[in-house]
Amino acid sequence: MMSVQTLVDLNHFEVTYVQNLPDIVKEDVLNLALRNGKAQKCISNFLHPNIKNLHINESTISNDDLHNISRCKKIRSLQMNPPTQHQYNHCSLALKQLFTSLPQLVKLHVQRNQGVTDDVLAALTTHCPLLQELDVSGCHTLSDRSAVSLATLHNLQSANLSSTSIGDESLLAMADGVCSQTLTEVILNNCVNITDKSLNVLINKCCNLSILACGNCPKVSGDNHLGPGSDLGKNKKKQVTWTFYF
Repeated sequence: MMSVQTLVDLNHFEVTYVQNLPDIVKEDVLNLALRNGKAQKCISNFLHPNIKNLHINESTISNDDLHNISRCKKIRSLQMNPPTQHQYNHCSLALKQLFTSLPQLVKLHVQRNQGVTDDVLAALTTHCPLLQELDVSGCHTLSDRSAVSLATLHNLQSANLSSTSIGDESLLAMADGVCSQTLTEVILNNCVNITDKSLNVLINKCCNLSILACGNCPKVSGDNHLGPGSDLGKNKKKQVTWTFYF
């Protein structure tokens, strides 16, 4: 049998060839091919029922690919971010079908995808109760309804909601939800609707929060969050960043 490197060098990505490879070899070929800028249009050819980690960033992912990925019910980590300065526009129905089919999902990165709506995120939180890490930055259609869904996740540790349309209602819901007991990292850069009021509540109620970023949030002054007597000081946050407006 040819080596993984040889398979990639020869662009042997046809389904008739790939389907006969052992599962572990399929994954090795796909990962190496993607690192070399190849196979972006052949994702489905490499899928198999036992795959647990699927990182297909900067690939050409069709709605049919999403349907095929939904058959891989053991996936625990899924990353499908578009190339820099680009965005995906998948069908919301295809995304809902995908997320309702991945009960073991722990980590999801799905940046800048206009198909990720409030309803899609609601389906995700309902069917993926083990989710610990979520990055939906740049999914502009997400509103406060999304965070209300996120607040119900018992295992959520990291949430990147940057460049979405969430506001104070989202942070208040998360602060009052069960996720407040597990969150350690919240990234809110370019969230233009959040204010000091909700941020203070989030800081006060998320006792394990160690990383908080809210850069380029024009309604966040930072005045109430700094200093040893502030909520940040009391909780000893390890990393805090935001942008000041004068």
